[in-house]
Amino acid sequence: ICVSKRFFTTVSLQKNQIQMMNNSSPPKWKEIFQNAQNARALNPKNTTSNELLPSSEYSLELSKVLHNYLSSLGEEYVQGYDVIQSPPKSRISNVLVSNTRFALRFGLLFFFDNEIRSNFQEVAIISFRIHLVLSCLISEPLADSKCRSIAARFLCNLCTCNSKTSKTVLNDIKLSNSDLDSKSPVSAKESLRDISNFKNDTVQANLEKRSNWEDMILMSAGDRHLLSSIVATLHNCLVSFDVDKRPGIEISLIFFVNFAKQLSESRSLMNNLMRFTLPADNILQNYKQSSENKDQDSIADDTTEWISLLVQKLLCFGHLPTMHSTLGKKQENEDNMFHITPEQVICLHLVRSFSDNYLTQFLIFDKLRNANKDCCEISGIKPTFTFLVDQCVLYIKCVGMINKSNGLSMNKSDGEDSYMKSAYLTILEIISTSLRHDSFEKSSFGMKLRIIIGERFEFLRCILNELSLIIGRLELKYRGIKAREIKIDIEEQNCLILIIQVVSNLCYKCEPNQDLLREIKVAVPLNISCCTVTETERNGLHMLLCCTSFAYACFTLREWSILAIRNALQNNNRNIEEIKILEAKQALNLPELKDLGVKLDLDDSGNVNVVHN
Repeated sequence: ICVSKRFFTTVSLQKNQIQMMNNSSPPKWKEIFQNAQNARALNPKNTTSNELLPSSEYSLELSKVLHNYLSSLGEEYVQGYDVIQSPPKSRISNVLVSNTRFALRFGLLFFFDNEIRSNFQEVAIISFRIHLVLSCLISEPLADSKCRSIAARFLCNLCTCNSKTSKTVLNDIKLSNSDLDSKSPVSAKESLRDISNFKNDTVQANLEKRSNWEDMILMSAGDRHLLSSIVATLHNCLVSFDVDKRPGIEISLIFFVNFAKQLSESRSLMNNLMRFTLPADNILQNYKQSSENKDQDSIADDTTEWISLLVQKLLCFGHLPTMHSTLGKKQENEDNMFHITPEQVICLHLVRSFSDNYLTQFLIFDKLRNANKDCCEISGIKPTFTFLVDQCVLYIKCVGMINKSNGLSMNKSDGEDSYMKSAYLTILEIISTSLRHDSFEKSSFGMKLRIIIGERFEFLRCILNELSLIIGRLELKYRGIKAREIKIDIEEQNCLILIIQVVSNLCYKCEPNQDLLREIKVAVPLNISCCTVTETERNGLHMLLCCTSFAYACFTLREWSILAIRNALQNNNRNIEEIKILEAKQALNLPELKDLGVKLDLDDSGNVNVVHN
């Protein structure tokens, strides 16, 4: 199968290079690759790998090379090596390793020409099923690191922008070991030994048994470049239905929808992805820099970016609730306790990191769901944000001021307590960012989303009570203290600003939420520890006004509070009247006034009288 009919004339290749493919001796891939590179250097526009070697012949020979290499690795296992505890230096000949490298590198040249790329992808994947042997090679710890790295890049390119090959790859390569039959070390050795005979009927079955994404990811944990290529392959396969724009291609959307659901439900695979999100070396280096008061570098890398993109696509399918449940603890004992894991926190932080970018795609997926009746399993935006606000309520009740006022005891460790606080603040930031996104305003979905969140009455009540308890505690703690002496820790500052941002964005041009802000009554603490609270006539509007008095200790707090008050009063006459009838109840005699010999009093009419001592 040779799509391109052009033949280059700038470089004359030796005829025996192609004829040697039919001989018993293996081809000299280094020489073939170098000639191809020279040809491309002299005439890059008119030279392709397909002209040097038809894609069908190359796929056949590459299969032979890879099977030969894997069978040699099988012999290493037969020697009785313990690969996990003490991997030995491989005794495979350098000629075989070099030949495998250049055979894979030659294949990468097929992807430079768009005219033959899709044809080569389908020949290699569908006709010769190269992806199975590539998966086994990537998963082998004894294999040459460069061979594994090139194989991962090769597999990624075979799936890019091609829905047919992506569907085949996702269908043949299982997600994790739990999807496969239990295998002992002996069966693994036997499967590698059987590969040595290319015509053996059991080879295909053995390859399918051993190919899975979890093994590829686990065995590449020490090589971030290899890991990024594997995650990129998984991502490109998942999005191929959306980027494959070739005419006349029928795409089975329901297959990719179901695979996205299965991926989000794969406990071992999803947990490993979250654990490998950030490189350990960069984290340690960043920690040392922070302890030495040095400027900290970014700890993210290419792998972090690809995992973030993959999570973003799963989120667009509406699988955030499923992912969060998958990353949580198994409820082996019915203790009815609420727990959270570091992997769940990492997932939420990934969602926050791209919350400015995914909403446009979220809307596209929502339209896609409505246009395809067979794809009713694609969840919309409503379930995702309903899940977020419900989780936020749980976290607030566990670690917020409300927990102290109710005297709740969750039997949490200090680490889990910090995880919940981080998750609670992260969800607030996601909701706040989402509500102010331009894409929602242009599609008028912003109003629908505000109403959806407002219908979760408990969410707005909880964050307003949390705001009231924080402000009330600060009022009790710093009563009679000069404004410049007020100190608010960073965590409380972030919490105050995020709550006010969420309230402001919820009330923007949304009268039902503006009314809720006025109707919800908040509790006020009676002591600094917030262990005792009392119900008052204070509502959300009153709390926004109270926030402005602590602007000196919290940067931008006053500005966000004023913006929230404006959004709460806009075109709402009842809220405006609520503010108008506010009266001064008590004169606050600050220490500065006392030093000046001045005292303030209120008469029965609410007028302020200045008394000089």
